[in-house]
Amino acid sequence: MSRKLVKLPDISESVIAGKIADGKNHWDILAEFYKELGWNPETHLLDPVKVKLNVMEHQVFFDRVIELGQTSDERLDIGFMMMNSGPSQDDSVPDGKVWLQKGWIEYCPDEEAV
Repeated sequence: MSRKLVKLPDISESVIAGKIADGKNHWDILAEFYKELGWNPETHLLDPVKVKLNVMEHQVFFDRVIELGQTSDERLDIGFMMMNSGPSQDDSVPDGKVWLQKGWIEYCPDEEAV
């Protein structure tokens, strides 16, 4: 299996709080995370299962995004969003890094050009 080790985007509490102050929501924060890794939603399909953080950093990111919910129902919805669309975890990923497995993004040509 081919994979690439890259720097983990900044998932610090202050960075996430700054994004919220700028009017971003949980979907925006997750999309920006993937964009910082190289995903372009205009031209790529994304497979989040192939994006892997170490267990500790995955939990930190997961918790920080869930905390954006104002009510328990919102936190539950955000938790399901993170489970379905958030990155995976792997205990072999070094701290501060992300494994991008082959196929984490696939080029998707413009439908009109096909």
